[in-house]
Amino acid sequence: MATFEKRGNSIRAQVRKGGHPPVSATFDNEMAAREWAKKTEKRIAEGETIRKFDDSTDPSVAYALERYGREVSCEKRSAATEQTTIRALVRDYPQFFSKRISEFRTDDVEAFIKARLASKNKNKPGGKVGTATVVREIGVLSTAFRFAIKRWKMPFPDAENPVRGIENRPKQPDHRTRRVATDEVARICARLGYVEGTVPETNRQWIAWAFLFCLATAMRKGEALAMTWEHVHVDELYVHLPETKNGHARDVPLSPTAIELLACLKPGKGAQPVLPIGRSTIDSAFGRAKRALGIVDLHWHDSRHEATTQIAKDFANSLELAAITGHKSLSMLKRYFNPTPTEMAQKMRGNKPSPPAPVLQQDPKAWKAGYRAGLFGKPVTTCPYASTSIEGWSWMSGYLDGSTEQAANDAA
Repeated sequence: MATFEKRGNSIRAQVRKGGHPPVSATFDNEMAAREWAKKTEKRIAEGETIRKFDDSTDPSVAYALERYGREVSCEKRSAATEQTTIRALVRDYPQFFSKRISEFRTDDVEAFIKARLASKNKNKPGGKVGTATVVREIGVLSTAFRFAIKRWKMPFPDAENPVRGIENRPKQPDHRTRRVATDEVARICARLGYVEGTVPETNRQWIAWAFLFCLATAMRKGEALAMTWEHVHVDELYVHLPETKNGHARDVPLSPTAIELLACLKPGKGAQPVLPIGRSTIDSAFGRAKRALGIVDLHWHDSRHEATTQIAKDFANSLELAAITGHKSLSMLKRYFNPTPTEMAQKMRGNKPSPPAPVLQQDPKAWKAGYRAGLFGKPVTTCPYASTSIEGWSWMSGYLDGSTEQAANDAA
């Protein structure tokens, strides 16, 4: 509720709403006071915190961040993520962001980074916030400050972005190579109460279905959530995505597994979403399931790494693979292709089972000398140093008659 009080030649407006502390400001006329009161009530209703100096020419840093969230982030595809980051920083670090802009310097950013890196990770018991998280947060701060200086002319010291001169900027960590193990998928589905091949009914079961679908298509979480029935073309074996993270449309081929998953569902119509759940529902339930199962360091997005690596087995052409995953550069595609050394070795063998390793029972020096002498590649024979006949170690059979042993000693 807003009240207005005449004080000499000015009008003082005060807004009281819900549990928010009273907010007041003084204006030259009643029209300006009422317009301010209306906007302030709306901001409070939307969950914004109004601070003492926010409507002055030197507001708080928190106000600049929140304004960036309202006026700039809202136009981005990453709006939800950036706005969540801003709310958390303003809420959890008032010692830095409640300062007025004219008082906020590079030292404050460095102090924030130090405090942030020392803080606990709420989603990882016993762990601390990762450097990748802090790097992303610094990026949001830097962009918000740039808008505050150039667009809104806010009085940062020397009109310089305080992020620019920091000396303790965390290094960007190596890109993730985490894969999703088959047993992890089975355990997560069981925890969420979903049996593959059945119709999902509860939110938890829909989450499991969505995870399986992302594993089968290499789609991002947001892409799966935005998928609508009008763009699902099962007969033509693809799903059309009108808009993706990089701003371009993409057609995603449907693997046999993806088609089987879609066959479980009752087809909808038009712009009806395929998934009747939201991002927050997925994030909370998926996180609880991981913690309950003791699965460590698994992100939903790791399904994209796993899917890309599996699909690459059938598409040696990187252009074809990129067309499926939507990556615009080979360097980005490479970040999501994470085969294990064992998988690569098996591919070198034509995906034949790996032979048992030979067990040396005699002089290893002779073995090394034979290797250097190039004594591999003879027809398959029985190796006296292993429990079975294997290919590629046939030179060792010479130990039976001493011929290879002599050759090895000669080579040494």
